Amino acid sequence: KPEELLELSRYCNEIGIDFSSTPYCNEEVDFLIERCKASFVKVASMDINNYSYLRYIAKKNVPIILSTGMATVEEIEKAVTEIENVGNRNICILHCVSLYPVEAQFVNLNNMVMLKERFPNYAVGYSDHTIGNEIACASIGLGAALLEKHFTLNNKKIGWDNQMATEPEDMKELVFRCHRVHKALGMYERKLTQDELKQQQKMRRSIVANIDMTKGHMIK
Repeated sequence: KPEELLELSRYCNEIGIDFSSTPYCNEEVDFLIERCKASFVKVASMDINNYSYLRYIAKKNVPIILSTGMATVEEIEKAVTEIENVGNRNICILHCVSLYPVEAQFVNLNNMVMLKERFPNYAVGYSDHTIGNEIACASIGLGAALLEKHFTLNNKKIGWDNQMATEPEDMKELVFRCHRVHKALGMYERKLTQDELKQQQKMRRSIVANIDMTKGHMIK
């Protein structure tokens, strides 16, 4: 409902969280941007080949998160081109498999690597429909710039995607683990810390005399 979205957007603004939602028509796009002051617009996978709609959103000149479930590489390239052609190049492309839930063997996280190679000028992320946290965390290891995870207060309620959504405590744990994985990625350059250099002195092999020797003693 519009009034509920407005309430959410105001609350997000109060606590410093960027607000958005997934619109499904031009009027909803206008409402999100003009009334809710959405920071970005999320395009659902079902609309990736709705080119007039993509152009309408792109002309609003707001960042676009483009979900790619059910789309071929050619369809993804076409969608990106349609957005670019109206002058919007602020795009994040999400790898996505539109199954609810999706089993691990069908996730194909390496598609993220492919998308990063195909679209080197754009951020690439992952829309996770698996149950659990481990695959979402793994996407961070592959360089996900953005992670989307369905959220619910109670996944026991009936709903077409509610059963695979993440409840509050699990979401908190997911955020913690993803930050931890991101921190652990570190840098590409090989650089030893001072603590590890100290360990060299303790752990590496060295020549040690088993008798007392004075300075200048000649070893034969």
